Amino acid sequence: MSNLNLSLIGRNLYSWDKYNGYDPETNAGGNSDILRGVDFGNVPIPRSYQLTLTANF
Repeated sequence: MSNLNLSLIGRNLYSWDKYNGYDPETNAGGNSDILRGVDFGNVPIPRSYQLTLTANF
């Protein structure tokens, strides 16, 4: 074995704002600022993990 690479990647692990809903980027009113941040049955942003192992022989 000449090379071994291990990597761990995470996305959306923590939200730094104080928003209590599912998705802080949601906007139920299209371009309107009136309904910005209102969750109408939106699915939460998924938290994801990826583990990669690469080996060269």
